[in-house]
Amino acid sequence: MAPGAALALVAHDLLADFAETAPDLSGAVVVVPNLHAAGELARALAVQAGRALLLPKITTLGVWAAERPLPSGSLPEVARESALFAALRSRQWFEAADLWPLTAELARLFDELTQYQVTLPATVGEFERALEAAYQTKAGEAMQFEARLVFELWHASAKPRNEIVDAVAGYQLQLATIAREASRPLYAVGLPELIPNERAFFDAYARHAPVKFYQVAGNAKDASGAARFFASVWPTAGTGSAVLRERAAAFAGSSPSSPVKQSLRLYAAPSLEHEAR
Repeated sequence: MAPGAALALVAHDLLADFAETAPDLSGAVVVVPNLHAAGELARALAVQAGRALLLPKITTLGVWAAERPLPSGSLPEVARESALFAALRSRQWFEAADLWPLTAELARLFDELTQYQVTLPATVGEFERALEAAYQTKAGEAMQFEARLVFELWHASAKPRNEIVDAVAGYQLQLATIAREASRPLYAVGLPELIPNERAFFDAYARHAPVKFYQVAGNAKDASGAARFFASVWPTAGTGSAVLRERAAAFAGSSPSSPVKQSLRLYAAPSLEHEAR
């Protein structure tokens, strides 16, 4: 359903579910994709109720999680990347000029491993065999080196630092805390595709309190050209072709002129400092 219709339905269900306590709806939590939607939902509730209300908690997953402080704080991203950089430099596997770009790539990879709840095998040999199975090929020298690189740096970055965790792991812990303490009905509307630790949060929350989901389906024909372009570049999991070349050809067939050509530029940065600027 359209976003407006979804918010109207949430408003209707809230007023029905909390008819006995109305106009007090504070016993509910509504998770929306952004804070703009929070204002829209508040207006929908006011229109349907026709009177002043004590609103439910309307928030996003990120804002809600940030309200729960971590016991020992969160590790700043610059500190985490500095530790990764030092670990890479100590191994002397790469030229100095390559260390910072590789550090950034590894940090992104480790964030994805955490988000998707991936646990690496106990030994590098087991990891190599897992890669062989995934790629359906025998591990050569290059794959063995990559396996060792990821394995050693992942375990080095995962070592506890006085129980201080990075932002991605901290987000996971904060959501887990909220789920353990769940007591209010939860309404989730129009959320983008959830990563595994977010899905695990809703599953855990539902064991303690009711959870209702409201899906929002956009109309591709009504979307802007730029929106359709980005949707084709990064399609929702399970939809479209996995091959970028095929997706590009299909999009070019319907839109010969790129809708983002005035927004994208190539810049040949001669150094990391120029790239940052």
